[in-house]
Amino acid sequence: MKFLFKFIVITSFFQLLIAKELIYVPLPINHEESVIEDNKIFIDYVSKVINKPIKIKYIKKYDDIIKEFKENKIDLIQIGPLPYVTLKSEFSQIEPILFFKEKGGIDKYTCAIVSTFDGPTKVEEINSKIALTQPLSTCGYFLASYLLKNKNIDIDAIGYDYLGSHDDVIEHIILDRYKSGSVKTSVAEKYSNMSIKIVAESELLPSFVLAVNPSAI
Repeated sequence: MKFLFKFIVITSFFQLLIAKELIYVPLPINHEESVIEDNKIFIDYVSKVINKPIKIKYIKKYDDIIKEFKENKIDLIQIGPLPYVTLKSEFSQIEPILFFKEKGGIDKYTCAIVSTFDGPTKVEEINSKIALTQPLSTCGYFLASYLLKNKNIDIDAIGYDYLGSHDDVIEHIILDRYKSGSVKTSVAEKYSNMSIKIVAESELLPSFVLAVNPSAI
């Protein structure tokens, strides 16, 4: 009887391990509802393929995403080039398993400096504080400063503010709180019917990657 009890306990334990719910965190490019909706079909498919439940968890700040990944609280992550390099340097266990494709089927994307109909029409005209996403966002300070520097504009001299998601940046520009901002090009195109125009665009960048945390699974 004692042996049977131990067998039942051990068997139940391994069943719990197999059935463990995985935590997937996508990048907070858009608002929470939009991000979860955009990822739901993909995650439902992955869940069926690996036969494990997967929960989509929205975390607003890149810093918090990296922190929780390192603490083994995240199993799967969608991550862009800059935050991936940052995380890899601090947590070598991260393993990329696939690249997300953009519209048109390519595994590359671009960032853009944008403005509204009455804002700057070219980079050289930008002379006021620029709206950025987050410090670790590839399309944030990293690409914005590069695109501005190409036209001899110092981003630190004109100033900048971090607003959060790419949607946040666009919305603040539409509300005329900023004359320009830096976002993923595909996000800017989504708002083209609201007078958002692209002033400058980066070169092609490696697309977002799906990475796994072997230590957490």
